[in-house]
Amino acid sequence: LVEVDVTGCEGFGEIQERLLTAVEGIEASDMVKAVLTGALSPEVSYDTVHLAGLLGERFYFARVKDHTTLAINPEDYAHDVSLKGEFIRTVMASRLSEQEKQRTILCGLRALRGEEVDV
Repeated sequence: LVEVDVTGCEGFGEIQERLLTAVEGIEASDMVKAVLTGALSPEVSYDTVHLAGLLGERFYFARVKDHTTLAINPEDYAHDVSLKGEFIRTVMASRLSEQEKQRTILCGLRALRGEEVDV
Protein backbone atom coordinates (compact mmCIF):
# COMPACT_ATOMS: atom_id res chain seq x y z
CA LEU A 1 0.00 0.00 0.00
CA VAL A 2 1.42 3.34 -1.07
CA GLU A 3 -0.21 6.58 0.06
CA VAL A 4 0.33 9.50 -2.29
CA ASP A 5 -0.44 13.00 -1.01
CA VAL A 6 -1.54 15.05 -4.02
CA THR A 7 -2.41 18.21 -2.10
CA GLY A 8 -1.79 21.27 -4.21
CA CYS A 9 -1.38 19.45 -7.53
CA GLU A 10 -2.68 21.62 -10.34
CA GLY A 11 -3.16 18.96 -12.99
CA PHE A 12 -2.98 15.36 -14.06
CA GLY A 13 0.74 15.60 -14.86
CA GLU A 14 1.63 16.58 -11.30
CA ILE A 15 -0.53 13.82 -9.84
CA GLN A 16 1.09 11.29 -12.17
CA GLU A 17 4.56 12.55 -11.21
CA ARG A 18 3.88 12.17 -7.48
CA LEU A 19 2.42 8.72 -8.01
CA LEU A 20 5.39 7.50 -10.06
CA THR A 21 7.82 8.97 -7.52
CA ALA A 22 6.00 7.17 -4.70
CA VAL A 23 6.33 3.75 -6.35
CA GLU A 24 10.01 4.07 -7.23
CA GLY A 25 11.97 1.19 -5.78
CA ILE A 26 9.06 -1.26 -5.82
CA GLU A 27 9.81 -4.45 -7.74
CA ALA A 28 8.06 -4.89 -11.09
CA SER A 29 6.84 -8.33 -10.00
CA ASP A 30 4.91 -6.81 -7.06
CA MET A 31 1.28 -5.82 -6.80
CA VAL A 32 0.77 -2.13 -6.03
CA LYS A 33 -2.21 -0.43 -4.45
CA ALA A 34 -1.86 3.34 -4.41
CA VAL A 35 -4.21 5.58 -2.44
CA LEU A 36 -4.44 9.23 -3.44
CA THR A 37 -4.85 11.47 -0.39
CA GLY A 38 -4.91 15.18 0.29
CA ALA A 39 -7.02 18.07 -0.98
CA LEU A 40 -7.41 19.07 -4.61
CA SER A 41 -9.08 21.98 -6.31
CA PRO A 42 -12.35 21.03 -8.01
CA GLU A 43 -10.78 22.31 -11.24
CA VAL A 44 -8.15 19.53 -11.25
CA SER A 45 -9.04 16.76 -13.65
CA TYR A 46 -7.66 13.24 -13.20
CA ASP A 47 -8.69 9.67 -13.82
CA THR A 48 -7.78 6.84 -11.43
CA VAL A 49 -8.38 4.22 -14.14
CA HIS A 50 -5.76 5.90 -16.33
CA LEU A 51 -3.35 6.17 -13.40
CA ALA A 52 -3.84 2.47 -12.61
CA GLY A 53 -3.14 1.72 -16.28
CA LEU A 54 0.16 3.59 -16.05
CA LEU A 55 1.14 1.55 -13.01
CA GLY A 56 -0.11 -1.62 -14.67
CA GLU A 57 2.55 -1.16 -17.34
CA ARG A 58 5.25 -1.27 -14.64
CA PHE A 59 3.91 -3.81 -12.15
CA TYR A 60 2.35 -7.25 -12.09
CA PHE A 61 -0.92 -5.73 -10.83
CA ALA A 62 -1.89 -2.18 -9.89
CA ARG A 63 -4.88 -0.41 -8.40
CA VAL A 64 -5.39 3.27 -7.59
CA LYS A 65 -8.00 4.44 -5.08
CA ASP A 66 -9.12 8.04 -4.65
CA HIS A 67 -9.38 9.22 -1.04
CA THR A 68 -8.84 12.89 -1.83
CA THR A 69 -11.04 15.69 -0.61
CA LEU A 70 -11.99 18.90 -2.35
CA ALA A 71 -10.13 22.07 -1.51
CA ILE A 72 -13.14 24.25 -2.10
CA ASN A 73 -13.96 27.64 -0.74
CA PRO A 74 -17.71 28.20 -1.26
CA GLU A 75 -17.13 31.97 -1.17
CA ASP A 76 -15.16 31.67 -4.41
CA TYR A 77 -18.42 30.69 -6.09
CA ALA A 78 -20.77 33.06 -4.23
CA HIS A 79 -21.04 35.45 -7.17
CA ASP A 80 -20.09 33.08 -9.99
CA VAL A 81 -22.82 33.58 -12.61
CA SER A 82 -22.48 30.21 -14.31
CA LEU A 83 -23.95 26.75 -14.20
CA LYS A 84 -20.91 25.60 -12.22
CA GLY A 85 -21.36 28.36 -9.65
CA GLU A 86 -25.07 27.66 -9.25
CA PHE A 87 -24.40 23.94 -8.95
CA ILE A 88 -21.76 24.39 -6.23
CA ARG A 89 -23.92 26.85 -4.28
CA THR A 90 -26.89 24.48 -4.43
CA VAL A 91 -24.87 21.48 -3.26
CA MET A 92 -23.16 23.46 -0.48
CA ALA A 93 -26.55 24.67 0.80
CA SER A 94 -28.02 21.15 0.80
CA ARG A 95 -28.46 18.87 3.79
CA LEU A 96 -25.94 16.35 2.49
CA SER A 97 -23.03 15.34 4.71
CA GLU A 98 -19.69 17.01 3.94
CA GLN A 99 -18.45 13.80 2.32
CA GLU A 100 -21.58 13.56 0.15
CA LYS A 101 -21.25 17.23 -0.84
CA GLN A 102 -17.66 16.72 -1.93
CA ARG A 103 -18.48 13.60 -3.92
CA THR A 104 -21.51 15.28 -5.55
CA ILE A 105 -19.51 18.36 -6.52
CA LEU A 106 -16.65 16.27 -7.88
CA CYS A 107 -18.97 14.10 -10.01
CA GLY A 108 -21.00 17.12 -11.16
CA LEU A 109 -17.93 19.11 -12.24
CA ARG A 110 -16.55 16.11 -14.10
CA ALA A 111 -19.88 15.72 -15.89
CA LEU A 112 -19.92 19.43 -16.78
CA ARG A 113 -16.45 19.05 -18.32
CA GLY A 114 -17.70 16.06 -20.34
CA GLU A 115 -15.52 13.59 -18.47
CA GLU A 116 -16.47 10.10 -17.39
CA VAL A 117 -17.96 9.99 -13.89
CA ASP A 118 -17.10 7.22 -11.42
CA VAL A 119 -20.23 6.33 -9.51
